[in-house]
Amino acid sequence: MSELEAFLAEQAAYQSAGRGTFTVDPARQRELLGRLGLAQSELGFVKLAQGACQSGAAQLDLVAESNSLTVSFHPTRAPRQPLWEGEALALSLLSLSQEYELDWSWTFDGCRVTGQARDHHFTEAQSVAALGQAANHLEVRISKSRKSWWHRSWTAAVHKLLARRLMGTPMTATWNGQPLTQPLRLSARAEAFVYSPPQESGGLWLPIQSSASLRRTRCGGAEGEAAQSLADPLEVGNQPGYRGWAALGATGASWSETIFVLDGVALEKESNLLDRPGIVAVVSATGLNADLGGLHLIHDQAFRDRLQSLRGEVRWLDAINQTGR
Repeated sequence: MSELEAFLAEQAAYQSAGRGTFTVDPARQRELLGRLGLAQSELGFVKLAQGACQSGAAQLDLVAESNSLTVSFHPTRAPRQPLWEGEALALSLLSLSQEYELDWSWTFDGCRVTGQARDHHFTEAQSVAALGQAANHLEVRISKSRKSWWHRSWTAAVHKLLARRLMGTPMTATWNGQPLTQPLRLSARAEAFVYSPPQESGGLWLPIQSSASLRRTRCGGAEGEAAQSLADPLEVGNQPGYRGWAALGATGASWSETIFVLDGVALEKESNLLDRPGIVAVVSATGLNADLGGLHLIHDQAFRDRLQSLRGEVRWLDAINQTGR
């Protein structure tokens, strides 16, 4: 063990006081977020939802007021201390703190932590949770301190952003108590669903029924009713469905569009990844490799294999587009 390693081991052995006050240099913060593809502070809301999904939460609740938005969920494992270190939740706080004031608190197994961010200044403190406090609960309040009366509500734009980005999420998401998401509906002509068996845990929530005229379902090598009998059930927002790998629909357009869903949030659309036009696909990115920002996929062999695994559904939908049925 080197002298440096010995010193670090000695420091790690001390019990943490659970307190911290840190100032993040704004220029370095912007540079970091830019390199991670999070230059827009609004992406912090997407990362916050992604962090909720990564925590194992089954439900994400958002409550909007005149100048604030409160986001809460129940993590299945203890959040990181401090909360602004790590990946999804940390990047969310760093990104949102560029434009908003943040207050957060979480309780897990009797431990309570509170923190805030003001003008790139981050603080966090730990205490013992009071009796009767909700167990395993995390809440972040996002607000703006400087807002003119003639400015439109910023929370409406966040609602629109998350309603689009949370398509196919395996979490129940609510906005002021109302469902924020709906089951995927990609085509009135033909749709194909690829479900996942329980041992695979695909990252999408797919409906049981389709409103399309033609429908095809698959789970592993089984199709039709046999596929549904093998699929992993998942209820989201009191609506029954299944976990799945992909949903595809016939559009008849002269191009194809593919949307990957990573940790419960939809990434940006990518055009003409499929080898046939006229098809829209929503595909789980579970098990694929992403960049450090977690909002862009690496187009490696695993990425190409995931698309290749859908060739049967793509050709079926292409044949429907060709015949005009």
